[in-house]
Amino acid sequence: SWRRVTVESSSALSSSTGNKILTIHTGYPDFQGSVYSDWLSSARATYKSAWVGDTWSMNRMTLNMGLRFDVQSDGVLPTSLPAVKGFEKWLPAISAPAIPKAIKWNSASPRVGMTYGLDESRKTQMRASYAIFSSQLGNGVSTVISPVQYRYIYFYGRDLNGDKIAQINELDLTSPGYWSGFDISNPSSATTINKLGDYNVPKTHEVIVGMDRELFKSFGVSASFTYRKFTDFNWRPRIGVRKTNYVQAGTLTGTGLPDGSSYSTPFYTVVTTGLSQAALNGGSEYTGRDGYHQRFWGIEATATKRLSNRWMARFGFSTNDHREYFDNPNTASADPTPSPGSPKIDGGLVVVQSGGSGKSGIFQLLPKFQIIANGLYQAPWGIDLGFNM
Repeated sequence: SWRRVTVESSSALSSSTGNKILTIHTGYPDFQGSVYSDWLSSARATYKSAWVGDTWSMNRMTLNMGLRFDVQSDGVLPTSLPAVKGFEKWLPAISAPAIPKAIKWNSASPRVGMTYGLDESRKTQMRASYAIFSSQLGNGVSTVISPVQYRYIYFYGRDLNGDKIAQINELDLTSPGYWSGFDISNPSSATTINKLGDYNVPKTHEVIVGMDRELFKSFGVSASFTYRKFTDFNWRPRIGVRKTNYVQAGTLTGTGLPDGSSYSTPFYTVVTTGLSQAALNGGSEYTGRDGYHQRFWGIEATATKRLSNRWMARFGFSTNDHREYFDNPNTASADPTPSPGSPKIDGGLVVVQSGGSGKSGIFQLLPKFQIIANGLYQAPWGIDLGFNM
């Protein structure tokens, strides 16, 4: 198979003056004027895959084996952004050339499965399988090394005319408070402050074992156990910044958790001494997340009455556990400060934060257990009566 995907995204801060200043009050009349450049992302990914498989049947045993190869790449397309009026010194016009196939993932994924009938009637079947699943490279991942990044800079100021909106003459332009996405000593540079490290192809190792048994005609039970290990993660920390670069800055305490209990959570700040200029400018690196993996196990069982004598029914139960592990906390994490989407607990549950506009504050965990029951009865006159719980 062959597939090519191109995605372009852009955003801009609305501004009648063209100055692109977002006013953030820090205690009126003081404020922070955050100046944002327009932003553009343009990337193209190519996916090539080949696979082969076969099935062997030998008496009561059936084997299914396969092998898949994936060659994936993602590259940056040419981009250009205009200067921000009044702030050309820091946010000038900038153009960046294409960087084709900036990130490449090559992988081989073997799979093997087996079923075996324990008796001559084949009413009891054992199942087992092992597979490696290589992840799909996201279109746009390569924009981490595009010279055109999300650029912004902010200055402190004071409202002089009483309109509560920051103007250029009200900002202290001699001392920027913070900036990101560019090299402040060379803001016109057509090279990125970000970098590529030694990245991986993320993989899932999966083992499934199970059994199916027909107890009597049209009625059977089934159970299986699934184990998965997720390895070779990538991430985007600040360049050269890991857990050892942080020190505790304080502790957040209070009461009023949903269960009525109190909390005491430390928070941390990065020590800037010894950091590179790229890291101080907010530069990040796309690299492998060494010393980190996730583990999942799940158990499911079902009882099924197939449609006969005008009725059918099914009952199912499942439970699972999905956790993350920091085998080497000094390389697998950066800022130790926990958050709802990243609790940073070795052996803790995996939390997934939702995405999308207005929907990013939802934090999802796998349900501890699930139960399903449904059925159907064929009533007279062609009427079907069903239920689902």
